[in-house]
Amino acid sequence: MRSKLFVPGSRPELFAKALAGAADSISFDVEDSVPENSKAYAREQVAEFLRSRAVKDSAKSFIVRINAPGYVPSMSYDNRPYVEDQTTNGPTILQPPVLNALAVNNGRTLDPMDGLAFIEVRDCNDEPGDGVRFDPIGMETPFYFDGALPSRNLELTAISTQLAANSQPRAVSGFSNLAPTFTTFRGVLPETGDVVGTFTAQIRSGQITYVRLRAGY
Repeated sequence: MRSKLFVPGSRPELFAKALAGAADSISFDVEDSVPENSKAYAREQVAEFLRSRAVKDSAKSFIVRINAPGYVPSMSYDNRPYVEDQTTNGPTILQPPVLNALAVNNGRTLDPMDGLAFIEVRDCNDEPGDGVRFDPIGMETPFYFDGALPSRNLELTAISTQLAANSQPRAVSGFSNLAPTFTTFRGVLPETGDVVGTFTAQIRSGQITYVRLRAGY
């Protein structure tokens, strides 16, 4: 993703112009840039636009910015093919052993028509965010890293120093075999039930969606 255009969700007259523009990604804000009495309207307008044929036929990436309760998390992501080009701007986790482990853990091979999502969690101090659980997406349960390979036997994010060449500590979760569509992810603290981050990202066929989430805790 080379460029991203931010658009207030309460300004639907700008949506088509943004779609026709040169930016690789469009980020719709339904929070800080929208007056309180217009937030419901903004959500409705963005949802309607994202269901349109023009969006479905577009090669752009789309982001909907949603705040966690009591906090404004930051979120960024990029899409990269996981079959042809195993690279990402995030941790160096797109290696054959990782993909093989995901297939074994999931009980089936990775479908190139589906997508993968990796979620790196950072807390409000920009430290690795351990202890966060992500809700299942349909029948897909999340995996977590506590070493170099993902595991579905874990239930929470854990800190690993084996996910980057410089041994930088990271807390990473994710999902495999996700349908190519706009998908909403939610992270919670199990002990309190507090939601620390909710975001929607576009999943693409045969690609890895890498998300860095600044959680609200």
